[in-house]
Amino acid sequence: MRRAVFPAVAVLILLSLFTSFITVQPSIASFIEEESFVKECMPDFGQHSGGWCWVASLANSLYWYKHTGGYPNLYPDDWDTTPIPEPGNPACSYRKLLDEIAKAGNRTYCQGIFNTDYLNTIQELLNGFNYSPSYKKLTLHVIEMPGFYPLTVVGPVPTSPGPHIETLDPLVKVSIRDPTFDDYKRELKRCQDVLLWLGDGSSTTPDHVVTGVSFKINLTGMYIDIADPWTHGPGHDDQGPGGPDHNNSTSHDLNPYEEYKVLSPSPLTIEYPNPTLRIVMKLIFISPEEKPVGGTILSPADFGSSKNLGWSVPFILLAVLVVMIGIVGMEKLWLRKRDPRLPS
Repeated sequence: MRRAVFPAVAVLILLSLFTSFITVQPSIASFIEEESFVKECMPDFGQHSGGWCWVASLANSLYWYKHTGGYPNLYPDDWDTTPIPEPGNPACSYRKLLDEIAKAGNRTYCQGIFNTDYLNTIQELLNGFNYSPSYKKLTLHVIEMPGFYPLTVVGPVPTSPGPHIETLDPLVKVSIRDPTFDDYKRELKRCQDVLLWLGDGSSTTPDHVVTGVSFKINLTGMYIDIADPWTHGPGHDDQGPGGPDHNNSTSHDLNPYEEYKVLSPSPLTIEYPNPTLRIVMKLIFISPEEKPVGGTILSPADFGSSKNLGWSVPFILLAVLVVMIGIVGMEKLWLRKRDPRLPS
């Protein structure tokens, strides 16, 4: 009986100290969090219609580069200031930026777009933007699942989806392999804009496009935050419950973003509410060709905040193990002092 007293008391003392640490240290979550990154100032525009997720997600990216990422003259200012009334709902409007993106894809309000056409549209916009001499062109790189069918469409399949071209612009760099959580983390930490094409791994159902904002890894799992153009968030300028979101505002905190648990790191799969939209079938990266020359050289520290902690989970577990071994050793010494006849 007495042999159990010492370890029991020691465990109680350790639990008491740990409980006190949690009480005194409000940021205990940061103590156990291994890694996190937030791309700051990313907007969360609404798609305003059933088929415009591809438009709003790209608008988030382009707006970020113009207003935060160091490309102030990327596109005309009136793309941000000119409201376009929604067809059939003139009381609500969207930014001209969304309209110009749709026009570049030869689409009109509410129309979805095919896979290859979307990439060609992004590349065409990047080719035509205004780059000052100090900044390099923005480029497009894609990682997509093997067998990704070129006719896969985002948004509801439109009755008249517009012209379709299966030939991909040769400037678009495509890697054919499963997109992974490591790919998402790596490019986001480099402050590249990351669009996630969500689906069910096939080409039989319409897909959805969202904008990547952040990630975190802690003891409970891996998570990502996205700017979803379909869902609402606190303070959004929308038309009531349900989708699509009609938000045009850029002034908000992290609350409107949606956080989802990573179900699988490869292929990257997230716990999206719609089970047919959980697999990341394609990661789309928009990034500068290289660092600007002759102007302000921007770094990830200018755009986001990251955290890498020395107190990793394996280290914590090792420390607990060492403490427990020490408790057992101390117990033996204590018992031998009380009864020298005990074997060492």
